[in-house]
This record gives sequence, C-alpha cells and structure tokens, in this order.
Amino acid sequence: MGGFVVFEGLDGAGKSTQIQLLAGALAEMGVSTETVREPGGTPAGEDIRAIMFGPNAKPLRPLTWAFLMNSARAQLVAERIRPALESGRTVLADRYWYSTLAYQGGGEGIDLSVIRELSGIATSGLNPDLVVYLDLPADQVADRKRTGHPNVLDSRPLRFHQQVAGAYKNMTEHERDRWVCFDATQPAATLAVAIRDMVVDRLRLSPSVGAG
Repeated sequence: MGGFVVFEGLDGAGKSTQIQLLAGALAEMGVSTETVREPGGTPAGEDIRAIMFGPNAKPLRPLTWAFLMNSARAQLVAERIRPALESGRTVLADRYWYSTLAYQGGGEGIDLSVIRELSGIATSGLNPDLVVYLDLPADQVADRKRTGHPNVLDSRPLRFHQQVAGAYKNMTEHERDRWVCFDATQPAATLAVAIRDMVVDRLRLSPSVGAG
C-alpha cells in the first residue's frame, strides 16, 4: 500500500498550497499521488460540502455538522482513499477526522468520544501514516482569510479559533509518533522544502515507490 499523509490546521494555514507543492515535488520523483479534500472529493461529498459551505448554507447544529462530515468521509475513504492506497499511490488529504475532533469537539463542545466513534465507523478505522500540522496562531486566521474564500466558520469569534487550536495542540502532544508540526508563518517555499524532506524520509519514499 502507498503512504497516507493528512494535512491539518486552522483555516488559512496554507494546507491546500502545501499539498499542491508536495504533490508536485513527489511527482518529480516519480511518486504517484492522489490528492483529496474534506468534505468533498466524491460526487456525494461535494453535494454535502455545498450544504455546509455553499452560498445557500443554512445554520446547522454542531452534531449535524459531525454527521455530515462523516457521511462525506465515508464516501471519500471507500471511493478514493482506500483504492488509491491499495494501488500503491501516496494519498495527500486536506483534512481528515482530526478536523472534526478539533472543530466540532474543541470548538463546539461535542463529546470527543462521540466524534471518535462516528469517525471510526466512517473510516473503518483507517488512520494516516503521518499528520502534517501547520501551526498558525488563532489571531491570524482572519487576516489570512481576507485573501481567500470566506465560509460560515470565518465569522466565528477569536475564542472559537483558539479553542480549535487548543484541541489540535492536545492531539499533537498525544500522538507524537504520527504528528509533525510546522510553523505556518514561514514563507511557503521554505515550508514546502521542510515538509517534502520530512515526508520522503518518514515514508521512505524513492523514485521507484508508487511510480507508474
């Protein structure tokens, strides 16, 4: 099976940019990759994303968010992530079930055991080999998002993003064998090199792995 790398962090931390840069760097090595995002990545998942983040999105209860995220996640794992891994490709994911723990658990206060149970069912227990955490101070979220595409979470107060960041910090401390933290305030190019080198080393990738 190929390697499974998840990117996590607050909105605006640069996950999408770094995934694109890493995919390009690995392609130059001949390593075949599959890039996915949550929620989304499948026809059903994109429909769910529109319900949650689209222009006509309506306010949803935190538990509803958790169910919707895991519905999209179940489709993504079954339709794209597992098949890609089984074919030997390296999967690069923009968020995974850790985001639900951070946002709906840390930010919204849903019992973490409930989220873990829902996510475990949705993923059939599939966990990544590595989690790349892009550490962005919570007070920089609003500044970063001014140049992006705002969503329904962007209007949340600073306290909400601080709680989410706190939840992430707790995860990084309890899964140090899987999580690798990077300063998201670094220049994108500098950060990309550090992430590439870490991923290649930790997954023991070579030009012959996952190529074709």
